[in-house]
Amino acid sequence: MLQGIFTSTQKYTSDCDWKWLMATGKYYIEPPATEHDFKSLLQVAIAAGVGRQMPSTGDSVQPWTAEALTTAINQNESRGSVIDLRTVQRWLAPHGRGGVSVPNLSRLAVVFGGGDPTRTRSWQMALMRARERTRVEQRNGMADSQSEDRVLISDEKWSDVELNRKPSLARSWESLFSGDDALRLSILIWAAYAVNGLLSGILSLLSVSYSVTSDLSKEVGFIWAPTWTILPALILPLFVMRLSDILAHWRYYGRCRLLENASSDNCTPKDTLAWDARLDGTSFPFWVILVLCVGGVFLAQWAGICLRLYADGEAGIYQIDRNLLTLVRPDYIGPVASALTSMFGYLYSALYVLIFLTGLMFLFVLAGDYEMLARNTKGVQIDGGSAIREGSWIALAAFDAALLIGWAAISIKLQAAYLSSDAPNILLWLFRDFTAALGLAADLNGRLPNTSVSHFTTFLMIAVANFALFVCATRVGRGQVSLSQTDQDDDTPPHSQLGYVSWKTFLGCQVFLAASLLSIGQVQGFSLALICCLAFSVWWLTRPRTRLGSE
Repeated sequence: MLQGIFTSTQKYTSDCDWKWLMATGKYYIEPPATEHDFKSLLQVAIAAGVGRQMPSTGDSVQPWTAEALTTAINQNESRGSVIDLRTVQRWLAPHGRGGVSVPNLSRLAVVFGGGDPTRTRSWQMALMRARERTRVEQRNGMADSQSEDRVLISDEKWSDVELNRKPSLARSWESLFSGDDALRLSILIWAAYAVNGLLSGILSLLSVSYSVTSDLSKEVGFIWAPTWTILPALILPLFVMRLSDILAHWRYYGRCRLLENASSDNCTPKDTLAWDARLDGTSFPFWVILVLCVGGVFLAQWAGICLRLYADGEAGIYQIDRNLLTLVRPDYIGPVASALTSMFGYLYSALYVLIFLTGLMFLFVLAGDYEMLARNTKGVQIDGGSAIREGSWIALAAFDAALLIGWAAISIKLQAAYLSSDAPNILLWLFRDFTAALGLAADLNGRLPNTSVSHFTTFLMIAVANFALFVCATRVGRGQVSLSQTDQDDDTPPHSQLGYVSWKTFLGCQVFLAASLLSIGQVQGFSLALICCLAFSVWWLTRPRTRLGSE
């Protein structure tokens, strides 16, 4: 095959009047003036033997072989062997990946330029243009027939991979969180939210109050509870979408940047199978999360609290909410209807806790996978700058997740703290705290003698979210340090260039969010701290997110 290309190259050389030059005894021709994609330009240079030593016998220069090209590249490196034979064989394979990193492209240009700086620069620019042309054609679906054949073969292999994926809990959750399925999961969340609201409407629980004392009537309706409005309608879908973005990006693009000679357009079924194997190794924690949510969040609270209190006929020290309204207003709603609404309510609570914990588990896996790949890049040719930036995207996703989970915990805490106050509704409760903190009013919120397990739930959520953030920060940081120390490319930055914010800032924001959470209902003026947290969160989550430097 190479001999045929060499013959056509000789004819093309004659037609275009290429100059035959001798550079330190090495054969040289200028790069073709016509447009080539990277694969065809590389084949022309290989077949013509550009950069090979001229035979002393006067014979024609022979085409490059994979072995000879590997040796030539390594001879030009002061650090010794930097590339292996398998990598060069992939470049030369007719239907191989053919991807080449920027450092390797520069090494090829040195070989083809015969060591001369000017000629090396000519080939480097030609190779860069051809590489970019290939990428543009692939993105636009305009590759030549050979490229189209490779795409068809690749698509067939992708189909085989998807069909052969074994059903496991971790992969099933990954599918739900990735791509179009993430929209389905969000629709499921909104549908369950709508059913919960519809059920409350049918039972007239959208807005309902009960008498605490002769002069205090307290609102416990569905639409007055942040746990049933803000959390499922806004916070939970935002969390799912954010996690979907980082999971899909890592699976199909980001992970490949840490693999040898890979790029964002170059992920193969083999790479995906490696990611699937990584997920298979974490199936046990996903099962633990499922059992914890079904057994702890749903069964323990519904059967252990609601059904038991229904049987006793009184709430005792527990707060009266929508689920326990039948204990103080049996004329308004009966025990059977209360059991039905509380069962659905706790099932929904178990669902969103499951989604939050599963999302954090995926971030654990992503950060661990990144660190593992980053620590094994020694001797592997990758774009170090892009690899470091991929770690930063995982770090930013971990911070976004912790921020959203923090607000989910605040929603639950607000509901629990309000039910322990003597305010008639949650808006008046917040307004009293705000005006009293500014000295605009003398009314202060009092407290009722009751309690709720939600206080422990919110503490657990914020603790787990911050622990996940700390672990992801540590793992990503270690991976980025390892990439920087590898010193594969002089352009590799010591840290991310993607609008990078230091981890001290991240952790400081989370500490302030956690302190604001703990102050709810305990410190006068907590509403001011919540306003500051809300302003920062809205700015952070709505700021432009562009993957700068992506190929």
